[in-house]
Amino acid sequence: MRGMRRTRPDADGGRLAARMVNHDKPGRSRRLNAAPIIETMESRLLLTVGFGRYHLIDPAHVRTIEHEGPAVRVTPRFKPSEASLLQLDADGKIIRGQDRDGDTYVITVHGPGTIIVTDVTPYDGVLNDDIDTIQLVGTDLRRTVITGQTTASSFPKSAGNTNEPSFRHSDGVVFFNRLVGETGAHSIILNGFSLARTRTPGAELNVDPEIFLPGGVNTLSFNNIEATIDQANLGTPTAALAKPFQVVIGDPTTPLVHTHPRIKLNAIRNTVFNSNEFAARQTQPLRNDPTGQFARSQRILPPPTAPRVDPTVEFLVNAPVRSFEATSITRAPRENAAENIQFTKVGTTGRTALRTPAAGRIKVNGETHNVTVSRSARPFEDGFTGMSRLAHAKFGGNADGLGLDVNGPIGSLTFARGLGSPVDNRANSPVSTARVASNFGRPDFDRGYPAAVELVNPGVPNSFPRDPATGGFGGLVTATTIGRLRADAAETKGLLGVDPASAQTQTTGVTSYVPRPGNALTAAAILAQRAVGGGVITGDLSNSEIAGGFDYVSFVDGLEANRAPGSVGPLYIPRGDLIDSVVSATYDPGANQVFGRTTQFGPTDDLKGPGSIHAHQRGRAIQFGEKGNTVPTVLGRQGTGFFAVKRSPGLEPPERPSRFHGQLRR
Repeated sequence: MRGMRRTRPDADGGRLAARMVNHDKPGRSRRLNAAPIIETMESRLLLTVGFGRYHLIDPAHVRTIEHEGPAVRVTPRFKPSEASLLQLDADGKIIRGQDRDGDTYVITVHGPGTIIVTDVTPYDGVLNDDIDTIQLVGTDLRRTVITGQTTASSFPKSAGNTNEPSFRHSDGVVFFNRLVGETGAHSIILNGFSLARTRTPGAELNVDPEIFLPGGVNTLSFNNIEATIDQANLGTPTAALAKPFQVVIGDPTTPLVHTHPRIKLNAIRNTVFNSNEFAARQTQPLRNDPTGQFARSQRILPPPTAPRVDPTVEFLVNAPVRSFEATSITRAPRENAAENIQFTKVGTTGRTALRTPAAGRIKVNGETHNVTVSRSARPFEDGFTGMSRLAHAKFGGNADGLGLDVNGPIGSLTFARGLGSPVDNRANSPVSTARVASNFGRPDFDRGYPAAVELVNPGVPNSFPRDPATGGFGGLVTATTIGRLRADAAETKGLLGVDPASAQTQTTGVTSYVPRPGNALTAAAILAQRAVGGGVITGDLSNSEIAGGFDYVSFVDGLEANRAPGSVGPLYIPRGDLIDSVVSATYDPGANQVFGRTTQFGPTDDLKGPGSIHAHQRGRAIQFGEKGNTVPTVLGRQGTGFFAVKRSPGLEPPERPSRFHGQLRR
């Protein structure tokens, strides 16, 4: 290139850098070599020279004279926010605390209003115990949402037995005694909070409802209701411990407008007992046994077996309920299995009552024991005690001692594990299907409500029990019309063939059973004043009745029960027998309370009304018992089969010699 001069390689094989020479420089400058310029660069000796000749000033030795003292500065070390100050009190938008097990909780108010929380030890100044009262202040029915969340403690706690050094972890449940809100709220969702009696017996006990929301609520949800009622406290200074648990929503004098509450719970554990009687059974001498060597079950004082008919957990909703949902409604399980014989299912399960003018949906995922749904405190009393309507009712577990009092239409009924318990181990059981070998080994405390009471004087005015529990009902449902019915078997039966070679077909030592559905309806009555719609029943009907055109209130008063044209169906029973059970439509068995004309009862005096049955059954109609002494239905009437003026073909009359549950009956 022009203006560029290249150099030859040096001795090391490198090449000296080229040097650009400007054309505006003199010619001598253009002919200078770049190598001498690089070699004569200024040496960097300054970096190796020490600082001996430089004099630095040490500021530590500088002396100054001040005529005034140093200024005093005030530094704001603490700057608390308004939100942090509000958390110091037991009232506000956000309340934090913990119970005696170390479980922490947070309750938050979204929207207008505040809450006030007090525990059972209010004088220590901290929330470190079970909650006594949660009070809502200044809330709004449309805009206020209250949420609560609990967190389980990470530290194990003692199991309570000093003889065993065992520990158990906390379940994260925080108990509260009362929830009060005069103005109501849109939603109250308390996850992990359970309603229970948290005050000690010596403290002042509340006589007001446990949950009192006269202003209403759209959604009410919390964990459990732990209702443990000891009737030994009645007539004592601690009588409030035996009062029922009440949940009151709305004011009966001021109807709630455009408010249809939703109630969602985990479990309702309703247990009623008498500790004095329990202690007496432990110390009572045995019958003809001075040595005391026999079991406690043989003591003179028997366990309680009478059903509980007074509500001990009561929901009083002064508005139509949109939905009521729970996981299970039973008595509380016993930690000590040896006490189960003293806590029988029928004798210690308290009555749970839902009182409301109408209900949209009722759903219980697990078992349901001793539950009534009606408008008044005493169901099935007259035509005004029933609800105006019930859209849907579904029970995932076995429903036993259930009463649905509806003076209006029912959309659908679903019993996924049957209606009524088939468990009874007595030879003289009023339940026909209970006399099978599979029930002989069942303990006494597992007996269901159908085995609780023997029926006497059926059909006599004012003698038949109106309550489903005292009447020995597995279930009692009344309505004007029932849209659809679905019931599956409560249990599965295992049948064996007569050929020994077929007993063990797969593995040696393992018996091969043939499965068969058990009872779908046990001592149950499903009654409609007009029509019972179509449905499917998979299993047997034992001592039960399904009737259309039937008025139950008139029946228990001794009046004519068939007052309107009725119908049943289309009803499909794919696998199941009618065992001392009746399906009828506007059909009266007459004065002798015996359905149909059979060889053992002689001429019939049945009264046939304008009724029709459309049904198909793949099974048989069986009567259990000797001639003239058959086992009655739950309504105290004898007979089995389908009875109506018009009925589908193929519904044969009852058979005397037949087989059910693998046993031949003649």
